[in-house]
Amino acid sequence: MTSLPGFADVIDQAPDAIVLVDPAGAIVYANQRVAHLFGTSPTDLIGQTVEALIPERHRGRHLAHRGTYARDPRVRPMGDARVALAGRRGDGSEFPVDVHLAPINADGNQWTLAVIRDASERLRIEEELRRATQAAEEVARVKGEFLAMAAHDLSQPVQSLELAIGAFERGALQASDVAELTAVASPSLVRMRELLRMLIEISRLESGTMRVNVEPVRIADIYGDLERQFEPVARAKALHFASEPCGHIVETDPTLLRGMLSNLVANAIRYTPHGEIRIRCIEPSDGSLHLHVCDTGIGIPGDQLQIIFNDFHRLEAARHAHREGFGLGLGIVRRLSGLLGFPVAVQSSVGQGSTFGVKIPPAKVYRVA
Repeated sequence: MTSLPGFADVIDQAPDAIVLVDPAGAIVYANQRVAHLFGTSPTDLIGQTVEALIPERHRGRHLAHRGTYARDPRVRPMGDARVALAGRRGDGSEFPVDVHLAPINADGNQWTLAVIRDASERLRIEEELRRATQAAEEVARVKGEFLAMAAHDLSQPVQSLELAIGAFERGALQASDVAELTAVASPSLVRMRELLRMLIEISRLESGTMRVNVEPVRIADIYGDLERQFEPVARAKALHFASEPCGHIVETDPTLLRGMLSNLVANAIRYTPHGEIRIRCIEPSDGSLHLHVCDTGIGIPGDQLQIIFNDFHRLEAARHAHREGFGLGLGIVRRLSGLLGFPVAVQSSVGQGSTFGVKIPPAKVYRVA
């Protein structure tokens, strides 16, 4: 018959450090796990007070705690759950601990068994959970604000359409009245369609279902598409639109990169009352490629540069002077930037214009044509 291990062997192999303290607070026993946790031989601890395992700044409070425990001995965790406990290693370094106490009565005296565990991993997990909870709460808050702002931006064109439809329903309209109502309703429909398009695009990006199809892309082709799309829009505002030559080929998703740049160009045209919009191709010495969208528009205050990519964020000056924007274009750019791994930076001076730069890492720069 296989013999069972002795009690001392079992205690020595326990996963936690265990010490037995006599009524005077002296350590009379320590298992081998104590050496692993505190870096001190169990035999060196015998006879020392239990405060030897505690940082010096906590020892006075621990003496008072021992007196409290002696008056109400019971199985329980040590200390206050709101205050982290600390252990002191032989080299003086500290670490967080969890301690559970149990009273042992022998020969009319009360002894205390302390089970000690390194709390570093528990605290790390709790911190990760706390951060995850905060992140989830922030997401819920942002989504609530997002929906409220989307509803607000939809309310104005819907109200305009309701007024127009009501007038049609009442009838007896002159031709001039119909033309006037149509002039009110048509822009409202365009605005609603644009907002819905942006919301659908954001939904696709947020859902994680959008796929990135990487292929060699000629930057000159994308610049050509942008010039064909936006040159008439810029000309209608008496703005000059130009793209500088760029012979580079990069590895990316052409549709998503075009989406990034088109939102930047549309934003530049919207907030540039006069001057020009120019798209450029910059080659730093580190082998990366920077695609710049430059304008001579209203500019962005320095304290706003970190938040202009937030959904529905619009500069105060832009909010009063330009009613056609929703503040979603740069939010889409931010999401596409993360999806493609192409950081976006902005430089701006109020009243002089802005430059938005999309950085393509060297590894993605395929070759120079």
